[in-house]
Amino acid sequence: MATVDVIAEPWRLWFPNASTSLVTSNLGSTVVSAGTPAADPRADSYYDSYTTGSNAGNGAIVSTAGQLAYTDFDWTWEIVIYTGAALTGLRYFFGVGVAAPSNSDGVTSRKLLFRYSTVAGDTSWTPTSADNTSQNVGTAMGSIATDTRYVLTIRFVSSGTPTAYFSINGGTEQAVTANLPGTGFNLNGQMACFNTAGGAGSARSFSFGRGQLHYGASAR
Repeated sequence: MATVDVIAEPWRLWFPNASTSLVTSNLGSTVVSAGTPAADPRADSYYDSYTTGSNAGNGAIVSTAGQLAYTDFDWTWEIVIYTGAALTGLRYFFGVGVAAPSNSDGVTSRKLLFRYSTVAGDTSWTPTSADNTSQNVGTAMGSIATDTRYVLTIRFVSSGTPTAYFSINGGTEQAVTANLPGTGFNLNGQMACFNTAGGAGSARSFSFGRGQLHYGASAR
């Protein structure tokens, strides 16, 4: 029997515009709680860049204010970003969660995030999950380079053994079943960059092109 998509709005979109203020479609508003936005048009699409301050602990944090992904359903979340000009002295977080990421590697709110943290010694994009009590850290995936475009995807399957599948640029998925957010929770889109070094020239950044979520069993 074919899967029936029962969500009234099966596609949910998140994208920048020329005023450097994120536009959301059927997601409500967007909260930019820290960081300096700027227009960053690229050859492939329009992007907004977000840059931290130069002090250690400064962040560039962007979240959807409206619910994005409900953990009782199947969905696929894809976000397109460019890394910044430097990949030292920083933490990156991209994915979904009930609260915005903080400047810590041991985040224990309910979340599914790609992490790259030089403090934690991550060698590339690393899947993380948390259930509000404990965190699971997966295996680093692929490679990471400065000023490079990445398509980061989280595919969530709620039936049977709930599983979050992480992939990069359409590549091999990494399955995560430990410390998932749990049932009955709405997860918002989350993007964050933190300056962990401080000092002159230490501001860190990323550029955001688009995010999209589709409810239903998206086959791979």
